[in-house]
Amino acid sequence: MIDIRRITSIMQKEFFHIMRDTRTLVITFALPIVMLILYGYALTFDIKNIPTVVRDMDNKPITREIVRKFEASRYFKVVANVESYSDAEKYFLSGRANVIINFDRGFAQDVLSGKKATVQVILDGADANTATVSIGYINGILQDYTKSIIVSTLSRSGVKNAENMIPIDAKTRVWYNESLRSMNFLVPGIISMVLMILAALITSLSIVSEKTRGTMEQLIVTSIRPVEIMIGKLLPYVLIGFLDVVLCVAFGSTVFGVPIKGSIMLLFIESTIFIFGSLGLGLFISTISDNQENAVIIGMMTTMLPSILLSGFVFPIEGMPWIIQLITYVVPARYFLTILRGIFLKGVGIAYLWPDTLMLIAFGCVMIALSAKRFSKRLD
Repeated sequence: MIDIRRITSIMQKEFFHIMRDTRTLVITFALPIVMLILYGYALTFDIKNIPTVVRDMDNKPITREIVRKFEASRYFKVVANVESYSDAEKYFLSGRANVIINFDRGFAQDVLSGKKATVQVILDGADANTATVSIGYINGILQDYTKSIIVSTLSRSGVKNAENMIPIDAKTRVWYNESLRSMNFLVPGIISMVLMILAALITSLSIVSEKTRGTMEQLIVTSIRPVEIMIGKLLPYVLIGFLDVVLCVAFGSTVFGVPIKGSIMLLFIESTIFIFGSLGLGLFISTISDNQENAVIIGMMTTMLPSILLSGFVFPIEGMPWIIQLITYVVPARYFLTILRGIFLKGVGIAYLWPDTLMLIAFGCVMIALSAKRFSKRLD
């Protein structure tokens, strides 16, 4: 029979230990904010002010208007006007430009005479992501300009309502993240990564430090059962993890302006489930680590790297090789990230999130069971 008084005593001891350990307090409450700030501002998919070099050999009002449209889009920033490819290449080699826009002589005349005019665009493929995004921006700007030319030509020909003569006019609409802010997409992922790392690392480091100091053996010789020790040690970190959730959610919504369209209560419940699983992982790490250095290495390998690489946080899971996709099914951050983005951006409830919730519960039960078994063996 579990004795609540013994568990309470262990909890009080653990709280006193945490309050005396300045390092743990800093890691617990300062690290989430630091990571949110660093990742929130440094990691972004919003590419703007792409440094661009213009080689305008035609130098006509039409070419200058197109260049102004590029600059007005705020996606491109003209850093230089050059007269030769060699000069433009120097900007590429020095990393001062990623795009070259080239207008040959006769471009404006081709446009005015109705001939097919060609704009040459050269991209720096060393930065593949920027090059890919730039292609989409460039095609969009040129298509809009081409459409305006067609409408203007038809209007001069006496065609009424020329805008309606365009055969295909795509009307795009974005749901859930209407402004396409990468911050709205990234902050939930940062929260899941922070909670995973903190819960697992702090728990494992705390228990391993007690083993190295010999205080764990002092508990073993008492009448307290191993399961009571485990529960008493985990519950304080559940509360700390919950406070970190409140801190991260408040910081993300106020500082980064990420909307919370769903239920706050459901968000905290799901976070608590995720924290229990992460604490179970941290406890398991402590049972296989002999010192804090090993605990940190194992903790980073099992928390930070999977949370970034295999959860869909940065890289889409659908684009990974099938064998890697199979591995992602054992990464709890994958399911928690889906839950966070569903609650933050889509406002969905448990009716849509229950499969991911069940997977988090299953992960937590497995980790707690494995940890309890190994923990008991280490103490018995």
